[in-house]
Amino acid sequence: MLLRNKIVFLLAILLGSHNALANSDKSLDNELGQRCLGTLDFIKSQNLSAFMAEMPPESTKGQEKRLTKILERSHKRNFGKGEPHTVEITGVSYEDAPKVKQESFAAIELAKVNIYIKSDSSTSYARCNYMRTADGWFLSSLP
Repeated sequence: MLLRNKIVFLLAILLGSHNALANSDKSLDNELGQRCLGTLDFIKSQNLSAFMAEMPPESTKGQEKRLTKILERSHKRNFGKGEPHTVEITGVSYEDAPKVKQESFAAIELAKVNIYIKSDSSTSYARCNYMRTADGWFLSSLP
């Protein structure tokens, strides 16, 4: 009977830990999802400073010209056929960082936030990519 109580107690602890991890995953999904939706604001206004603030600082030094072109392409892709009236998060997924991102950026993990974008003249699916380092989550590509 004592052994059974210990097993039940340990299972309760494990299930509680699992639920806490699931809740923290949902919280992270929501945070990254909101950040991804926020990218559309600085893409629309072509705000280079806001774009650069979402990225690892070491990857933006001396890259203003290249990042401006990336921002312009994303603006054309997302706003070139009209203002979106529907934008929804369709999913968030995670994976371990590949060796090249580990070496280049000290990346630990990657996240992909998938979004659905609909305007009067087009419907598209896009993705924000994020990279986690010891300093937090950073944007690694625009939708």
